[in-house]
Amino acid sequence: MGRLDLLAGIIGSDGHLSKQQPAVYVINKDKKFLENTVKPLLEEFTNKQVKLKFRTDGFGKGNYWIQVYSPWLWKILIKKYRIPPGKKSTIVEPPHLTTNEEKIDFFRGWFAGDGSYG
Repeated sequence: MGRLDLLAGIIGSDGHLSKQQPAVYVINKDKKFLENTVKPLLEEFTNKQVKLKFRTDGFGKGNYWIQVYSPWLWKILIKKYRIPPGKKSTIVEPPHLTTNEEKIDFFRGWFAGDGSYG
């Protein structure tokens, strides 16, 4: 389960879950991080081709971002990893993970997301 834990950690730190639809976003200034790490993980777990885009206005302006629609991923991020839809910065809680390996991979993702940001 390590790769999904890693992805969840990245989304927990650098991502956003839509409140209106099962959409998952990852926003970051580091284009290579998104291309080489996030994009392959999202494609692996959603079986969808995702594209990297650059925001020129609004939320995330001046950053690269990836968006994918996946009811399965959206639900597991909310239930298992406790990542709330919508604004999460002040209400995110530690996930319900049972093994040390899951916890380590989740926090590796969290630090990779935050640590790669500009």
